[in-house]
Amino acid sequence: MSNYKITPDYIDRLVRNSTIEIQTVFEKATVVSIQLPSGFVLTEMSACVDPANYNRELGVEICLERFKNKLWELSGYHLQHATYLEKTQHVWEDNI
Repeated sequence: MSNYKITPDYIDRLVRNSTIEIQTVFEKATVVSIQLPSGFVLTEMSACVDPANYNRELGVEICLERFKNKLWELSGYHLQHATYLEKTQHVWEDNI
């Protein structure tokens, strides 16, 4: 079993230490891009049908929650793969 763990605090720190750009598109969509400390970039979007219902803050909140879910998934994969490589003593090129 691995000594490494992914925690909510780890995911929150990843987001806090990232660069975030927010755009409003067509007066009814929020596009949020995040560049992680590693340089990896993710983009999410939230939109409504009627511009009268548009709420930028809510759109950002939705996108940030989606980022956190994606980071759990990506971090879990990375940890699982690193554990596998350590266990089998393979190098990355052998596993592509």
